[in-house]
Amino acid sequence: MFGRSDIDVGDCVSKFVGLYGGDLTQRVLVLYDVVYNHVASELAGLLSQRGFTGTTVSIVITEWLRDPANAAGEAGREDVNVEENSPLRGRKFTLQEGAKIEDYKVFYIGGENTTLSSIMMRLNKCQVRRPSVGLVPRVKPPADISPPHSSQHMTPSRESPGRSR
Repeated sequence: MFGRSDIDVGDCVSKFVGLYGGDLTQRVLVLYDVVYNHVASELAGLLSQRGFTGTTVSIVITEWLRDPANAAGEAGREDVNVEENSPLRGRKFTLQEGAKIEDYKVFYIGGENTTLSSIMMRLNKCQVRRPSVGLVPRVKPPADISPPHSSQHMTPSRESPGRSR
């Protein structure tokens, strides 16, 4: 329903290490556009292997997002986050004991879109970073490309129709 976009997970981990590698216990919440949900587990595993103990990677709860009542912001299932009263509905994550979401920096994977805007508005006390990671852009061919014409149609005729010489 939400689609999938490709990402270079290795590049993503490299950018994360570049930003936060100096302190492996630093509290960082990894959030992403829903089209990258399919790499969340792999990303969490790679960051854990690198020793990042203060990092938590969110999981998008797609069942919650598919419910039209939730998408419209109406009554329905409440936050499915581990953190109570979280401003991020439809995302599951665990904060360290005694920590508040404001204690975390945010590493966001995705483009400048409504998801990022929403995160920045809702987590306005957190430092949000959106590094240029190995996102693979979707390229649409221009709509005005027409099929090639044969050479006989490209050369205008010198004779007027209906006249012969």
